[in-house]
Order: sequence, then C-alpha cells, then structure tokens
Amino acid sequence: MRQLILPDTYQGSSAFTLTGDEFHYLTRVLRLKPGDTVPALDHQGRNVTLNIESVVSTSCSVRISRKARLEPNDTADATHISLVQCMPKGQKMDLIVRQATETGVREIIPLLSAHTVPVYKGETAKKKHDRWLRIAKQAMQQSGNIHPPAISPPQPFKQIDSYWHEYRMRYPGSVGLFFHQNDSTGLGLHSHLQNHDPGDGVVVCIGPEGGFSSAEVKNLLNIGFHPVYIKTNVFRTETAALYAVAAIQTVLLEKNLWSVPE
Repeated sequence: MRQLILPDTYQGSSAFTLTGDEFHYLTRVLRLKPGDTVPALDHQGRNVTLNIESVVSTSCSVRISRKARLEPNDTADATHISLVQCMPKGQKMDLIVRQATETGVREIIPLLSAHTVPVYKGETAKKKHDRWLRIAKQAMQQSGNIHPPAISPPQPFKQIDSYWHEYRMRYPGSVGLFFHQNDSTGLGLHSHLQNHDPGDGVVVCIGPEGGFSSAEVKNLLNIGFHPVYIKTNVFRTETAALYAVAAIQTVLLEKNLWSVPE
C-alpha cells in the first residue's frame, strides 16, 4: 500500500499544511482531493491516517485521524538485514537502493572495492548519498515499507572490519554472508540460518562487476563471514543484491515449514 513519508519538520500536530515534495506526491502522484485519506509514516515510526481537508495551488491542509506504532509481524520483518554493496558502475546503485528499500533492508553500506570502477569523493560522494536518500524515501512511499534504511556514503572496503565488529555488538547472534562466484564450502542459506533467531541480524555482502578480489575474500573469511554460492545463472550485481535479500527473507519467513535432517 502506498504511503506518505511525513517531513522531518513534522512536530506531531493533528492539523498542518504540506508543501513541496509532499504536496506534489499527494496531489500529482496519488491525485488525492479534499475528503480523501492516505496512510502516512512519521519520523518516530508511527503509522497515521491523513485526511485531505483542502487543496490550493502549492499546498494542502491535512488532519491526522489515527496514530498507531507499527510492530514487526513476522520473522523476516523482525530481522535486521544489512546490505553491504560494493559499488557498481553507472547508475546501478540507484536501482539497488530502491529495491533494497522495497524489500525492507534496514542498512545499506556502499563499499569501494578492488574491482569498483567509479571513484566517489568529496562533493560527488555527497551528491550520490543525497540522491540515494531521496530514492529510499520514494521507495518507502511506493512500497509501504515502515523501516527507513540507514544509508552511508561510499566507504573503503577495509571499513567492513569495523562495521562488522560494531554490528555484532548490536546484534550478538548475527550472521555475515557474502555471495561468492565459487562454491567453496557446499553449504547453502538454510545451513547458515537454521539457528537464526528473530532478534538476530544478517549482513549480506555483494561484490561489484568482476566479483571480489582474492584478498577481499580472505578478509571476509577472516572476520567471520560465510560464503554462499547460488547454483543458478550468473547474475548482474544489481540482480544479485535483490536475489540475495529475497532468498534470505524467504528462508526466514518459511523457517517453520522446513527442517534440517539430523
């Protein structure tokens, strides 16, 4: 269900005026008119219902009729999934951010790896980051996702070490996975997630075009990540990210429907 993400300036008033992007989304994208209602999400994670009271040329007046804090309703939604994505070429990261947000990924960490072609620094990196935040907001409004993802600016690959250490401090039972181009262990997702609890986290790392370098694979293994090999076709990096997150969520959603032979 589509929803409106309320601006950060919203202070909790029951009646207020919307302008700019929010006004455009309600009146031009959703084509709402006075008397219509729409679900919305504020920056505190509360789900609200907005009543459109009046519309003029550049603004609309709305009133909140209901507030409720949303809680995770299944194992996949309760699980904190973080996507560590090595930067791809061109505009592919835009698509990855959009799709990851739609699926409910909680954090997106772009990395500059050995096979990363573009180099983002300074103002260019900031512009990219700002664009990803806008894309994530649009994806939340389109998909109804209630969890705004935390998106970091592009970082050197070596930052995966400190990030993984900090992540495991927050989620002690978390699992780190990287989708690899070679089948080195013969173990699949079910094996790595069979003891996963709803409150644990999952960090999934995806390489760029050309995959991970041998040094990066060694680094990931040394800090405790597990390689996962998908026995299907060769994916583009933007496809691999969506496939990986969807596969993890499916395993967690259907965990009670399968069992591992003893």
